[in-house]
Amino acid sequence: MRNGYSTTETVDLADHRAAGPGGGRSPVRGDAGPGRPGHGRPHRARYQFLHSHNRAGRDASDDHRVDLHGATAVKFNGVTSAFRVNSASKITATVPAMPSSTGPITVTTPGGTANNSSGFTVTPAVLLSLSTGPPGSAVTVSGTGFGASEGADLFVDTTDEALAGTNAAGSFGPITVTLPAAAVPGPHWISADGRHSGLFAQAGFTVNTNWAQFRYSGKHKGANPFENVLSPSNVAQIDQDWSFPTSGQVQSSPAVANGVVYVGSYDDNVCALNAATGAKIWSFPTGGLVFSSPAVAAGVVYVGSNDGSVYALSAATGAKLWSFPTGNSVGSSPAVANGVVYVGSLDNNVYALSAATGAKLWSFPTGFADPSVANGVVYAGSVGGSMYALNAATGAQLWSFPTGGSVESYPAVANGVVYAGSNDGNLYAFDLAGGAGAACTLTTACGSSVRANR
Repeated sequence: MRNGYSTTETVDLADHRAAGPGGGRSPVRGDAGPGRPGHGRPHRARYQFLHSHNRAGRDASDDHRVDLHGATAVKFNGVTSAFRVNSASKITATVPAMPSSTGPITVTTPGGTANNSSGFTVTPAVLLSLSTGPPGSAVTVSGTGFGASEGADLFVDTTDEALAGTNAAGSFGPITVTLPAAAVPGPHWISADGRHSGLFAQAGFTVNTNWAQFRYSGKHKGANPFENVLSPSNVAQIDQDWSFPTSGQVQSSPAVANGVVYVGSYDDNVCALNAATGAKIWSFPTGGLVFSSPAVAAGVVYVGSNDGSVYALSAATGAKLWSFPTGNSVGSSPAVANGVVYVGSLDNNVYALSAATGAKLWSFPTGFADPSVANGVVYAGSVGGSMYALNAATGAQLWSFPTGGSVESYPAVANGVVYAGSNDGNLYAFDLAGGAGAACTLTTACGSSVRANR
């Protein structure tokens, strides 16, 4: 039987005898319940094995009507297992690393040893270090329950990528395989095929090309390096798949992560929609308009609201995990990096918040700003007309540069340069290699570009 399905096996201990002191045969004895002495006769107690098969490393529960607190050993087909006594009537044992086989489970107590009648089958399994990731992901693969000391071919979909060798217990790995850069978003399979035993197991891996924050990442470069479906050759063929009606304007840019679209609306809600169908998964009401673009990281959605708060919501359910009140509307789109949420507020501060708890780590008065973050530095332009570079860990100012107008664009960081537009009519480029705010401008006039002020 394949891993993931189970039946219930029952053993009546009255039908089993165990070796007693001196090597003789004696009935299995035990307490009828905690604190109650036995009656000097075989108990009609029952072992109930809640799984009849499983792979190594998984738990199998064993339900027993006598006191199991004194249990000394659990074995699967003679191989010793780690176990824990859950209660006087239940043991949970971990299936040991061993070649695929079928045999009895034995449980030893002070009264003796008994086993189930129908046996337990150890099934082969493939274990992955990751279950989802972008094209080109490196995944470590381990296997259990294969034949002892045999070769096992590792496949990504139908391509043979590596050869593993099992040990005497039928286990192999970890071995690294790499998903092809051309692997399109969706389900794929990583498989192992035992060359001698013929045993086969596989595990699913979902390829994603997530766009999890405003302009892709905290650097706000606006480019997805993993997109491998749309290209100049086919983009003209795209068409509308679905639309979802909200009760207000949608100026929030969607974030897409793991098959779900997250977006805010002027109806005060943040919504999660099925990326394939547009069906609503959940919505969360804030206290104001939501034109902040959500950011998704580690299963959490971060978003600002016109009610002045930054919210952290469960990506799966929409449940509020925490909120942080600022002094004014939060239209800024959060940038998330290294467990920290960076966001600007109309109270004229840039905030750094713990992604886990919402606790304030620091704030810096820039004037209203939309931050980007890269390599330990937060870059923020302000309506006061300056560009700032702040230490991402402490909020300390590293440099600032005055432009001739308010800086309302999100800085983009790419190839060692920070780019930001200003209402003075210039696009500014700040060369990271040039030190404290070294800058040039790209002045646009009549469609031409001139580099100046280097």
